[in-house]
Amino acid sequence: MSSKLLAGRAPLVSVLALAVLTACGGGGGDSTPEPTPTPPVPEKALALTASNYQAAAEQALRAGSYLMESSDLLSGAQAGPQPSAIKTAVKQLPMLLSQFKRPATVAAAVINDAIVCSGGGKVDISFNDANNNNAPDEGESILMVASACKEDGVVTSGRIEVSLTKLTGVFDSSNYSAAIAMKLVNFSVTSPAGSATGQGELKVSMAATSATQSSLQIEASNFSSSGRLGALEYQQSITNFVISSSSSSSPASGEIIDTATVRGTLASSALDGKTIGIETPIALTFSSAKDYPTAGKMVIKGAANSLVQMTVQANGRVLIELDADGNGSIDSNVTKAWSELY
Repeated sequence: MSSKLLAGRAPLVSVLALAVLTACGGGGGDSTPEPTPTPPVPEKALALTASNYQAAAEQALRAGSYLMESSDLLSGAQAGPQPSAIKTAVKQLPMLLSQFKRPATVAAAVINDAIVCSGGGKVDISFNDANNNNAPDEGESILMVASACKEDGVVTSGRIEVSLTKLTGVFDSSNYSAAIAMKLVNFSVTSPAGSATGQGELKVSMAATSATQSSLQIEASNFSSSGRLGALEYQQSITNFVISSSSSSSPASGEIIDTATVRGTLASSALDGKTIGIETPIALTFSSAKDYPTAGKMVIKGAANSLVQMTVQANGRVLIELDADGNGSIDSNVTKAWSELY
């Protein structure tokens, strides 16, 4: 069996699927769609001001990307340097669930395996194919424990628990849907750029309706992480966070179009330990042909009705606007390149 466990897997983009949740809704007719719910602004919210609104915008974008990259969603964008425990964990799902394809010697027997990693360390895997059909089924689970596993310069340690709570069709095919519960326990990722340790539970919904249409939704009701980016240490938590993404590809051109919405609350040491609410009233759209989004809008909400709007502009630019008191008037604004923010 290959030991290349933690290097990621490109076909995840084609594996993921489902309609993206946007404020516009869908379908025809004259009915007015329901707006996307606004996340509540927590009690310890950060007051957004002219001195901190650009930093808050960067933190919001990184928090969204922390989950977006978990689906390989930013296929056309430059991946950020920040190691992500969630991203690394979600990338293991196809590999972990593929373990069921080996025949069990005894029905309902627990199968244990230890896999040596190419750069040192190991990964222990344990699962139970209850009906001995060599395939993952509803109610079955798998456990992965990484011990200083080094692959492609990235060292991973900690525990991932995966339970398949719902499955229609054949997992990882061109027509299926799955709901998966994940739990990360002191799961750490260390690269030359920094380190991250994550802890918490995730709900992952994956689906594909064809070879070119797929989607992913990740829910994190309460997930905490800490680590180091360069010489800077950080702590952050995301609460009631949901990202919904969809992906479509063109066999003729090879172009992949990804869209995503994200909403939730972020607390971070980079925000003086305070919190901001994040939502995307207009879905972010990415093309694999460009290294920046082509459409979308992100809104950040802080204390005393303060808010920041990030609106995608042409040619990889983003307009960042501050309304410090929520009266509808812009108090400060700046336009930056996408690459400057992330």
